[in-house]
Amino acid sequence: MEGFEYQALQGSKRTLQNPELKAIIIELNVSGGRYGIMDETIHQFLATFDFKPYNNNPFKRFLKQLSSFNPN
Repeated sequence: MEGFEYQALQGSKRTLQNPELKAIIIELNVSGGRYGIMDETIHQFLATFDFKPYNNNPFKRFLKQLSSFNPN
């Protein structure tokens, strides 16, 4: 699904609206750019469902909420 995250999310609007869904894990790594979808577009789409950006450090098993989306 590398590069098709936005399309997959578009097809899951009903799931994203479900209040029982607390989190999703998605890697934004500019791969959608080759299909004309920027990471910021995906972030804005998820923000409409009140999802917040986090940084995940799997080696330290640590999540940190980001104050804003920053692709760098």
